[in-house]
Amino acid sequence: MDASSSRDLPAWLWALIGGAAVALGFVGYRQLGRRTVEDEEVVQQEAVLPQPAPVPRKLPGISPPAEKPAVPSLPAGGREDPFDIRLRPQRLSVTTDEVIIELELLLGNRQLGPAENVRVQLTMLSANPEQDRHSAAYHAATVLGDGVVPPFDLASASGGRIPVRLSLPRRALHVVQLAAKPMFVPMVFVDVRWRSGISIRRFGADFLIGTSGQGGKLGPIWLDRPVAGPFAATRYFPKAAAAA
Repeated sequence: MDASSSRDLPAWLWALIGGAAVALGFVGYRQLGRRTVEDEEVVQQEAVLPQPAPVPRKLPGISPPAEKPAVPSLPAGGREDPFDIRLRPQRLSVTTDEVIIELELLLGNRQLGPAENVRVQLTMLSANPEQDRHSAAYHAATVLGDGVVPPFDLASASGGRIPVRLSLPRRALHVVQLAAKPMFVPMVFVDVRWRSGISIRRFGADFLIGTSGQGGKLGPIWLDRPVAGPFAATRYFPKAAAAA
C-alpha cells in the first residue's frame, strides 16, 4: 500500500485494525494478479477460559469446554470481568444480500458464586464512526429479545461453548473505500444478563472480527475478492470504557 492509500484510511479504522494489517492485505492481493483465490481451510484459535469445573447439569445448546485452559489475564484497566467471554470465528461469507458469521462463543463464570438464569444475546454490525454510541445503546437496552440459547445456570469457575450464527444485511454495511477497493470490519456485541441473589446484573463485551494478521492486528474483509480465512476475533473497548 502506498503513502496515498495510507492517508485515505479513516483514523477510526486505522486505530482498530492498524495500517500494517491493511497494507499486508492490499499488497498481497495486488501480488496475486489475476489468480483465483482458493477457499482456505479455517484455522480455529484456541480460546482461553477460566479454570473450569464440570457444569453441574446439562445446559441446552451449550457444550462443556474441550480442554482445561489457563486463567486469562485481566482486561484493560485492571478490572476483573464477572465473565470471561471469547469468540472463535469459524466461517464468514458474503453474499449479494447479506454477511454471515458462524462462531463459537466461549463463556466462563469468574465470580465466586453461581450465575443463575443467564441470558446471552449477540448482535452484529460493521465498524463505523458511531460504533461506541451503538455499543452503549445496545448494552443499555431494557429488552434485547430472545437469547441465543434458553436461560441457564452457570456455577462458579465453570464454562461452556455456544454455537452462534449471525447475519447482517449487506445494505447495512459501513463500507470503506481504500484505493477504490471496498472493505469493512465486522463487529459483534455480546450482552450477558443474570440473576445474582435478588439482583439482576448485566455485563457486555464487544469484539472485532477479521482475518488473522501480524502482531495481534486484524485484517479487514475485502468485498472485491473471495473471502478467505483464517479468521480471528479481538476484544474492543469503547473509548469511554477504556478511559474509565
